[in-house]
Amino acid sequence: MTKVPRLRVILGLDREDFPGLLTGSKTIHSKMSENAALFPAPNPSMAVLGAQIDEFDQSHQAVIVTKAKGMTGARGVKRDILWSSLETQRAYVQSLIDASPELAASYAEAAGMRIAAPPSHDKPILQGKLTSKQGTVALIANASLLVGPGGGKAKHRTYLWRWSSDGGKTFVNAEASPVAHTDVDDLPLNTNVSFEVAVKDSDGTGEWSQIVTVFMH
Repeated sequence: MTKVPRLRVILGLDREDFPGLLTGSKTIHSKMSENAALFPAPNPSMAVLGAQIDEFDQSHQAVIVTKAKGMTGARGVKRDILWSSLETQRAYVQSLIDASPELAASYAEAAGMRIAAPPSHDKPILQGKLTSKQGTVALIANASLLVGPGGGKAKHRTYLWRWSSDGGKTFVNAEASPVAHTDVDDLPLNTNVSFEVAVKDSDGTGEWSQIVTVFMH
């Protein structure tokens, strides 16, 4: 079963960016107020959040305009109160998204927030996939991660493949290829078969990759 990643809503604001936080919090307040039907139980209420934004705005203006003594500390206090409320609103919107993930983008936009980008995962050096032909595995290597003795400077590269049916104790060499993918046939069924790849260039042969195991059936 494929695991579906959880969609996370974020404020998209920087706690230390006072002007940006002020603008962003006003946008969130405005959007959630306009879409009250989607957010029937905000915490705190929009009235309380609006008052907190106004207080933060006033303390921020006191710092940048009047430069009144002690206002930097006061602004920090008002910022912290507002940030806590925004995080609570974000958690509220997240609960709605968790209940209806298909509406995640709509909820985030309606709240003046956004969906976090999914984490990126590095492509593995070697992948093995069963094919429609019984006893055959398609191997795909990430050529950019395979380093030969020439350190990438050698123009001619050959990809070497091998497999093992006893957990890597012994290996059988498969046919080499000029490209970073190949099919290996006639593999034993109902067995875990392990695969490795290495690259050979004009300076010699590089190290074998980590093992990738495929259960043959």
